[in-house]
Amino acid sequence: MAKNSEQQVLLTKTLDDLFSHLDRNSTLRVLGGCTLENLIDEKSVSVRGIPELSQIERRERFIDIGPAVTLSEMLKVDETKLQPVIKKALKTIGTAAVRNLATLGGNICAEGQKLTLWAPLVALDSRVEIKKSANDSKVIPLSHFTGVPEKSVLSKIRIPTTEWKTNIFERVGPSHRITENSASFTFLCNTERGSIDNISIVFAGVIVFHSKEFENILLGTHLPIQNEDMDSFIQTASEIYDSIEGSDKAPTILKTQFLNLLRSSLSNC
Repeated sequence: MAKNSEQQVLLTKTLDDLFSHLDRNSTLRVLGGCTLENLIDEKSVSVRGIPELSQIERRERFIDIGPAVTLSEMLKVDETKLQPVIKKALKTIGTAAVRNLATLGGNICAEGQKLTLWAPLVALDSRVEIKKSANDSKVIPLSHFTGVPEKSVLSKIRIPTTEWKTNIFERVGPSHRITENSASFTFLCNTERGSIDNISIVFAGVIVFHSKEFENILLGTHLPIQNEDMDSFIQTASEIYDSIEGSDKAPTILKTQFLNLLRSSLSNC
């Protein structure tokens, strides 16, 4: 998988081995499936052989998935444990051959714009565990995750199994590849007595729309949403979108697609 003879990929079989490598060289790039070959540095370390990072553990209220689990392995998980929007998102990623190699950790740790699984995972309030050593770890919301610190490793992704009445996932942009026009949209909604009881909306690509302020505005809204209220909500979402850092440099088509998807989803809530 190396692009030239000077590249070296170290293999590890245990977390202790991995931390030993990182202690000696904190700048080592940690690799999963290596589907993005341009990310292979002169010296990298692979985690594919570490059992602890390749496990899927089913709990009562969530599912823990190791960062080295492939996207194909995730697709095999029962839908009662893995949320429908995750399954929908996985099926839009690459080809079967790519999904056999690509890992969950690689998808959420990719540098630059957010890839396909970011929106559904954040919408579900997923969390990530980061280890500094085999016995030292912390768990943070994925929405706060900006990268793995030096001499640390992403050890698991915790996905809640909370049920949602409305589960919508859409991907925009070209199929099977990522460009600046690529983005993922996730809309989750629960209702009670004809009103919105809980809602989660995330649009992620070169920018990320994830506004608790906007979600709070929608709470308690009676359904179906009247036209004038819908227009007001879309206008508010538009203004929040414009306030996001980098939105002025993002392709304008992304905003149009986001607002269209939002309007359609609210109509089906």
